[in-house]
Formats: sequence, C-alpha cells, structure tokens
Amino acid sequence: MSAAPSVDLVIAHVALLRLICASPLFHLHGLGVAVHATFTAGGAIRILPEFDPAEVATAIAVERATLFFGVPTMFARLAESDQLTSLASLRLTVSGSAPLPVELFGRIESESGQAPIERYGMTETVMLCSNPLMGSRQAGRVGTPLPGVDVRGPIASGRARCGGGRKAGSEVGRDRGRLRCRRTPPQHDGQGPP
Repeated sequence: MSAAPSVDLVIAHVALLRLICASPLFHLHGLGVAVHATFTAGGAIRILPEFDPAEVATAIAVERATLFFGVPTMFARLAESDQLTSLASLRLTVSGSAPLPVELFGRIESESGQAPIERYGMTETVMLCSNPLMGSRQAGRVGTPLPGVDVRGPIASGRARCGGGRKAGSEVGRDRGRLRCRRTPPQHDGQGPP
C-alpha cells in the first residue's frame, strides 16, 4: 500500500475508475499496482480468474471499464484474437513487467486508439520509471524516473545517471542493457520524526 501514492501520480485515479484485472495477484503489478492503487483511489475492480482475450473484451464492455493493466503477452494475445478494438472504450491502457515490442505498440494504437503507458519496475521496488499520463508516449521507452527514484543505466550515447525525478535527459531507453535502480529516501525537513 505504501506504493499507491507513487502509482497514483502515473494513473491519476478518479472515483469513476473501473479496472479489469487479469494479472496474477502474486506479482506486485497485479496486487500492489492494480488492486491496491485502485482501492486507494476508491475505484472498482473486476478480477478475472485468468487471462482470456474474449473474457477481457466482454468484461470491458459489461463493466464499462475505464482501465486495463496488462503485460506484453496479454496485449499480443488480444492482437492475435482480434480483440484489440475492445480497448477503444477505455480511458487508459497500461503495459508493464516486460518490454512491449514497438510493432505491437503501433498495432494497439492503430486498432484501438490507445497509446499504452509503458513503465518499468520490480517486485522489490514497485514502479521506478513511467511514461507520462498526459503528453507524448514513445514506443520502446519506459519513460522517466518517478519522484524519489534514481536510475542509472546505459543510454544510446553511453552511460548516464538519471537523478531522482524528471530531470533533463533522464529518459531511460528499453532493451539497452541492465538498469540499476534505487529509491532515494525523502529529505527530512527537521519537523517531527524522520
């Protein structure tokens, strides 16, 4: 639950949030990001027992869903089953846990009108980097470090250090090698206990 405020910065939850969740709840993407953040925001969740493209499409329509969290394999299976158009009515699609192929990103966007938010995180650290909720999303990028996160990793022009938050030049490329990430503790203002 402690990660919910960071996730909220990326999702901009609203009270009318209706999430379709077919992600495994034993991974942080499903439990911590999808379920906890949605409950924290006062939204509703329809949890599917397993991922099935037709069931996801039906749940989106029946529940009048506004949000779908998936992993690249789920989006690929939606594409293979010709169910990508079911995403068109959503407010937002989110892809996490693994790189989303650029070609699949383009197909999702062209068939559903959705440009998925891609992001990067680990079970041990929750979400570290994300593309913006508002503004341009680039296929093949996991975005910039979230507030309080330092990311260091190779970039096309060499090695770069990305300081806590959205500093100039801090966008982190996907498929460019291993990333080293750490959360930086918040600065104590001297008021009350640290």
